[in-house]
Amino acid sequence: MKAVEPSIHPAAYRQCEVCKEPGADTATRIFVADSGASHTSYAHRGCAEASGPAEVMTP
Repeated sequence: MKAVEPSIHPAAYRQCEVCKEPGADTATRIFVADSGASHTSYAHRGCAEASGPAEVMTP
């Protein structure tokens, strides 16, 4: 039995915020805190186009 190799592509581990499937590769929302920390939400390209333009949010 062959072992499953982990993917070197980060998108393989990102969940789409629209359809909830793995493989999201397009940033849709970036939150930047006063401390400089950030959180990015991702979606598949087709899901992102259907959900509207990307946005950057700050406190």
